[in-house]
Amino acid sequence: MKPTAEISQLIQDLDNGDAHRQHSAVFRLARLGTARAVDALLAALGSKEHRLRASIATALSKTQDPRVLPALTTHLLRDRSVQVRCTVARALAKRGKTVAIPSLTASAEKDPSRTVRAASLRALGKLRDRSALPALARALLSDPDPQVRRAAMQALLQLGDSSALPALCEALSADSSASLRVEAAYICSAFADERTLQALETSLERDPSARVRKACAEALGKTNSAQSLPALIEALESDENHFVRWSAARSLGYIGATGAIDPLLHSLATDPSSYVCLAAARALWEFGELTMARVIHHLHDPDPGIRSMAFASLEWLTTDEEIHYSLDDGADAQSNWDYDNVDAEDDFTAGGLSEDDHSSSNWN
Repeated sequence: MKPTAEISQLIQDLDNGDAHRQHSAVFRLARLGTARAVDALLAALGSKEHRLRASIATALSKTQDPRVLPALTTHLLRDRSVQVRCTVARALAKRGKTVAIPSLTASAEKDPSRTVRAASLRALGKLRDRSALPALARALLSDPDPQVRRAAMQALLQLGDSSALPALCEALSADSSASLRVEAAYICSAFADERTLQALETSLERDPSARVRKACAEALGKTNSAQSLPALIEALESDENHFVRWSAARSLGYIGATGAIDPLLHSLATDPSSYVCLAAARALWEFGELTMARVIHHLHDPDPGIRSMAFASLEWLTTDEEIHYSLDDGADAQSNWDYDNVDAEDDFTAGGLSEDDHSSSNWN
């Protein structure tokens, strides 16, 4: 079949075919990419069928016709279907054109659907353009929906720009969702910066959620900064939750500063949780001979309490390796438990749809 005849047949299928033939025609026309084929697709964007409009938006994102971008941005801001607006946001990200940033920003800030706002924020992150940073920061700090704030946080991570740190640190300290504060802690660890260290240390000390404090302890270990030694030692010695103490011990081992040896030995001998003791033992093994030198030194201390600590530490450090691995498996499994109360706001499904998104008027 000649190209002109093929296009005519595809246009006829697009206008009058059943759903299967319509969707097939959409992508075949986009592959052809001629002006006439794109004309037909742009005209069909006015279809009453929202699934067809979504397919057309996806197909048009793969063409290079300059008329496509204005058409897509119009549907991002005005289409009555949540599905179409989400699809358009993803399509704009695939085209990789930064001229779409103003429209995506407007959608992220004003769309009534949380799902569309989140999709627009994810698209801004994929474009990796610094000009989107203010919009992402505003969404992270002010959007009422945790799903949207999470999308903004992940987009800021994709940008990888240190200018995002003030917003990320504020989210770590002030977001109402413990789940998002946990995520903020891990994202902050990707930036080796004085501001993130201070924010992580403060939250490790003060956050009411053990989940968040545990995440902060782990994040500080990933920064590998000896500056965090006092905060981690304080958590190891004082936190009421054994998961937090367990994470603090592991992070002290990762950082490897010799100032952690005595606190780890004390924890090894006195902590009531066998999992914390195991984490302390594993951390102490990272120091090799330095650990045993400190134990031997303490065995000769005139204080009986210190000698007792040294004997207890020695027992842990020389325990059969298979027992250690058995305990370690249990500790890793328990680290995923829900070990403190989580606000109702945290019980959301990332990527899910809110009640307004399910209404037929939005999808059709």
